[in-house]
Amino acid sequence: MDKRLQYLDVARGIAILLVVFGHTLIKDFANSNLLLNYLRFYVYTIHMPIFFVISGILFEKNIKKYCKFSKSEYVKNKFLKFMIPYFSFSVFNYLLVFLLSNFSLFAAVLKKEGFIIFGFFNSLFSIITYINHIDNHLWFLYVMFIILIINRVFFNDLDCRRNRFFIIILSILLYYLYICFSSYIPEIVFKVMRYNLIFIVGRIVYRFGSIFKNARTNRCVFIICFIFSMFLFLIKDEREIWFYSLINLIVELTFSIWIIFSFSNLCINNKVLNYFGNGEKSMVIYLLHMPFVLPFIVFILTKMNLNVFAIIPISFISSLFVCFVLYNFILSKSKIIKKYFFGFVN
Repeated sequence: MDKRLQYLDVARGIAILLVVFGHTLIKDFANSNLLLNYLRFYVYTIHMPIFFVISGILFEKNIKKYCKFSKSEYVKNKFLKFMIPYFSFSVFNYLLVFLLSNFSLFAAVLKKEGFIIFGFFNSLFSIITYINHIDNHLWFLYVMFIILIINRVFFNDLDCRRNRFFIIILSILLYYLYICFSSYIPEIVFKVMRYNLIFIVGRIVYRFGSIFKNARTNRCVFIICFIFSMFLFLIKDEREIWFYSLINLIVELTFSIWIIFSFSNLCINNKVLNYFGNGEKSMVIYLLHMPFVLPFIVFILTKMNLNVFAIIPISFISSLFVCFVLYNFILSKSKIIKKYFFGFVN
């Protein structure tokens, strides 16, 4: 395998494991221990930006291939890959919550996690708009789809310096509007405004990738990341400060770039990270571990009165194992499930 692609796979593997690990660090655990509070804050700061930087890099790498297809064909392909699984899992999750809420054991877990259904039409509206959606992790599919379409249809050409300048400025402006008005606009809209800039940075990073492969550059990136990370943690409860979002963006980007171009190279031969970094495997883990598998495992372990430092690793490993078994021995046997729930057309 091409080494560049392999270390992107490793970086994706790191990101998906951080996502699952972050979801084990529920607020009750984080509030009980300063170290867990620290970990939860940073994991939630960096895990999703890594995905968007990687996606931007891969988009720019494959842009010529995408241009061989019409824009409508591209939209159709991405809709099948991202939005069909989004709608399939949304409908399934709403139906499952409705059914499980009739059983006292499951109803307790659902209530604790905030899974409440307010009728058919409200549920349909939530699925279409992602407003008050019961599943807090499916937004990634929705947002990634919109960002890919925006970049293919409107922000396609970064070759021209004038176009590149315009796209960067417009993306920064959208990010600024996200900072100012995120409380007043739908979640999907402000997340597109936020993560599109990170995606664009990934595209630009691909064009200047040789710079970031330099050891000295990586050390500088890590130092910047470390300094701003410490400062960010000190002001994490003061998010109204105007420069909080700027510091947060710097940490997201520097951490993502360091993991992709430096840390992933140190783990290039790690079989676990290479396995989970495969595009298909990471998508499966992302879609399956929430909102039922991991919360239910955490709930059961909590009821057993285990120490929080035992619950976290056990639930982390167990949820990965359950997702692996569910998909490889049951779900992958059906072509319909693979296509409509995971977006695997072939």
